[in-house]
Amino acid sequence: MQELVKLSEQSWQVYDPDAILVAIKQREEVGSTALVGGVALPHPHRPLPAALGEDVIAFGRTVNPIPFGTTGGLTDMFFLVLCRNHRTHIKALARLSRLLLLPDFIENLRAAESAPEAWRIIADAEATLVGA
Repeated sequence: MQELVKLSEQSWQVYDPDAILVAIKQREEVGSTALVGGVALPHPHRPLPAALGEDVIAFGRTVNPIPFGTTGGLTDMFFLVLCRNHRTHIKALARLSRLLLLPDFIENLRAAESAPEAWRIIADAEATLVGA
């Protein structure tokens, strides 16, 4: 989680990374954000408007899957969701959930060999969802 928060800081929109990390860890203690299939959507239980300038979603992938959450499986892909308000928070989680259901999306992300390639895969999948 710490690495994802560091990554999100590169957006220059994270004002209080320590508060975000604490909130994410607290959320994971209440209930894991890990999903079957090796994907997790860590996020604070409530939006943190004082800790953010704008909404941020950070994607990270581990080289080897790691134990995460309570699914009993291993996780290698993480989408950190940080929003300033509840409505955007819910919409972001819903959109990510829809992306994850697209055929080959997860497999393509796992096969990406660079950050720009992963970004292109995500952007293309997003365009598919909105019909662009």
